[in-house]
Amino acid sequence: MRAIEFPRRGAHHSRGMRTARLLSFLPGIRKLVRDNRRLRAELERLKSGVGDGRGILRATASKMFGAVASAARGDSSHTGGAVGEFCPKEASYILAPKLGAAYVQIPKSACSSIMARILAVERPETYAGLPAQIERIPFVLHHADGIFDRSQSAHDLLRFTFVRHPFDRVLSYYINQINPPVDASAALIEEVERAGFRIRMPFDDYVARIREDQVVRNNHHVRPQAEFLVGARGLTVDFIGKVEEMESHWARLDAALGGNLGPIARLNYTGGNSWRGSALFDQRVVEALAEHYRYDLWLLDYGIDRA
Repeated sequence: MRAIEFPRRGAHHSRGMRTARLLSFLPGIRKLVRDNRRLRAELERLKSGVGDGRGILRATASKMFGAVASAARGDSSHTGGAVGEFCPKEASYILAPKLGAAYVQIPKSACSSIMARILAVERPETYAGLPAQIERIPFVLHHADGIFDRSQSAHDLLRFTFVRHPFDRVLSYYINQINPPVDASAALIEEVERAGFRIRMPFDDYVARIREDQVVRNNHHVRPQAEFLVGARGLTVDFIGKVEEMESHWARLDAALGGNLGPIARLNYTGGNSWRGSALFDQRVVEALAEHYRYDLWLLDYGIDRA
C-alpha cells in the first residue's frame, strides 16, 4: 500500500510552531518598547525641565499664582510691606555659561557646596587658587569680589536652585550663628547684630523677631524661599532640587546639563541637624513657623509632621 504523505500539513505545523514561539515573545518585546519609550520620555523631561509631579522640576508658576499673584505684582523691595506679607525678591543669578546654567542662591540650602562646584567647572584655575581651608570655612566664596558672574537675567540658560525645609533653615542659622557652639568672634557678633539678632538670644525670641520684625524677616538666611523663586512673571527657575534628596536630585540636574556638572562635595556641613529631633520645636513654635512659612511649605511640598 502506498504510504500517505502530508507535506502541506507538516509545513503548516512548522509555521504554526514558529508563529506560536514568536507570539510568546511579544510580551517581552512590548515591555522593551515601553521601557524604551519611558527612557526617551525621561530624557526629554530632564532636558526640558518639566516637573515630575513632586516639584523636583518646575516649569510654571500656576500653583503659586493663585495665592500670591497680587502680592507678586506689588513692591519687591527687601523691606517694604507688612510683616508676613509675601514680598518677592528681585531675581539674581550666578551665571555658569560653560554649563549652560544659572543658579539662584538660597542661603542655608547647601549654597556653599553648590557655588564651589560651579566655580570648579567654570573657573578651575580660580578654584585651585583658593585657600585650602575653603573645605572647612567657605567664607571666600561669599565675600570675594569677582569670583562669580552675576546677573538679573539668565536667557537661554537652565535656571536652577536647591531648597530645604524652612524649619531646618531656621534651626541651622540659629545653632551656627546665633547660638554657636564656640565663643563668637567680634566679626560674627557684628554680623548677627547687623542682621537684627543678638548672640545667644533665646530661641523663642529669635523666632518672634523673624515673624514680627520686617528687616529681620527679610534677612537672606531666614527669608521665605518662595520669595527667591516667584516673581511677577512666574517662577524664576526651571529646576528645583531638595537638599534632603541631594544625591538623586543632583544627579537629575547633572543629567540635564549633559553630565558636565560632576559630583558635589559637602562644604560648611555641621551634621545635618533636623528640626524634627530638636527640643526647641514645641507645638507652639511649629504652628507659628508653619503660618509664617506657609508658601514654602505649600510650593515646595514640605510637611510639618514629626515622622
